[in-house]
Amino acid sequence: MTLGGLALAVGILVDMSTVAIENIHAHLAQGKHVARAVADSGREVALPLLVAMLCGLAVFIPSCLMEGAAKALFVALSLAVGFSMVISYLLASSFVPVASVWLIRAHRKAKIETAGKTASAFENFQNAYASLITHLVKVRWVVAVVCLAAAALLIQFIGGRLGTEIFPRVDTGQLQLRLRAPTGTRVEGTEAIALDVLKLLEAEAGKENVELTLGFVGVHAPSYPVNLVYQWNGGSEEGVLQVQLKRRAAVRIDDLKERLRHKLREQMPVVSFSFEPSDIVSRVMSFGAPTPIEVAVSGPSLPANQAFAEKIREKLERISSLRDIQYGQALDYPTVDVAINREKAGLMGVKTIDVSRSLVAATASSRFTTPVYWADPNSGVAYQIQVQIPQRQMNSTEEVKNIPAARREGKSILLRSVASVTGGTAVGQYERYNMQRLVTLTANIEGTDLGTAAQQITEAIKEAGAAPRASRWPCEARYCRCAKCSKVCRRACSWLWWSSSCCWRRIFNHFDCRWW
Repeated sequence: MTLGGLALAVGILVDMSTVAIENIHAHLAQGKHVARAVADSGREVALPLLVAMLCGLAVFIPSCLMEGAAKALFVALSLAVGFSMVISYLLASSFVPVASVWLIRAHRKAKIETAGKTASAFENFQNAYASLITHLVKVRWVVAVVCLAAAALLIQFIGGRLGTEIFPRVDTGQLQLRLRAPTGTRVEGTEAIALDVLKLLEAEAGKENVELTLGFVGVHAPSYPVNLVYQWNGGSEEGVLQVQLKRRAAVRIDDLKERLRHKLREQMPVVSFSFEPSDIVSRVMSFGAPTPIEVAVSGPSLPANQAFAEKIREKLERISSLRDIQYGQALDYPTVDVAINREKAGLMGVKTIDVSRSLVAATASSRFTTPVYWADPNSGVAYQIQVQIPQRQMNSTEEVKNIPAARREGKSILLRSVASVTGGTAVGQYERYNMQRLVTLTANIEGTDLGTAAQQITEAIKEAGAAPRASRWPCEARYCRCAKCSKVCRRACSWLWWSSSCCWRRIFNHFDCRWW
């Protein structure tokens, strides 16, 4: 962003020196000595250049009020522009005049013969402009009032119609689509869905317009030496597809997305789809979020959060400009619940750790319970050896019940003898904010700007009703209401103080208060 700020300020930097040099030549044309022309020119342009510099700096002052990732991005750009403009002004007021005295060795006064000569069109424009400016300067206060009134009218009638965006949208010809099959779908099933989606995409965009496609299905293997933050999927039911169109392809990405939404909804109703930022600029401007809109419901009770998030989702679906509304987490991931009967296990001499090790080794791999390495005697390279049951064989709860939980007196004790195995569901992915679980709703925008969509979403959240109240919250310097005496705390909870008029507690135990 620093280099971007310098590139943005190049025009202004050149303009300041250009104005100073042009005014010096204007004084030289009047027959003045070089030193006198430079001095008079400097006095004339010093104040206008200062005002121009301050106007430029005022544009970037709001960036200092930003927070989070936006501040980290735009403050660097603003500082680069600001310092370069200040240095440019100082150089235009000091170095440029001195260099002009040195470089302009002699200036021969040009004899301008006006008699019998016709002025050029540009000279006529210069004279007319100079005459206009002379008359306007005489009534400068009237001009200032008119300008302010015109600016107020423009802000009132046009400003309300302008959209608000963090960064202008650019059609880069790239597309990234995240698909989510029904929770629990195996990798093979998700792969087949991804291939069908690619065929549909090529049919809509035109196979001759597609330059490159890239896809990833499922999750990384535990032994894969790449951090999951670079390619995140929640489970085997998720996949990511990236498409690069050719430069000369006459296909608008936004129109292509709309057509794909209708086609995918018709042909694959059980699969969820969401378009994500594809180019590097859009990814940075999203600040890590997969979509421009992300509503997070946080609290100590996950069921209460989910119930309130469902209310918000019903309200969001009424907003016509939102697309791809869905939960950010898989909330109904299929599970196998194993409940050990400790009395039976104790009578048979089976320990809980024996059951857990057997389950992990049978359903995943022995590498998670008993790491075994074999060193090649020829090369000395160590290889990890693991034992696992083929996933195709472990395809029902009956197979899980037949897993040997332990071995006693030469006989295997099956899992069904010491535990009950039932099917269930659970949250596939836990996300937390301030140590409290989140339920997030994600959505894309189509046909409107980010600011308008944010206002609509704020109204929808208000219509959803009051959020579930938490029993205990740490205040963290926010206003709060005591749960016992209903008095309002307007002091930061980081202060260690006591009050006899209210039932405060010490900071180490937190205050028993709720958000107000």
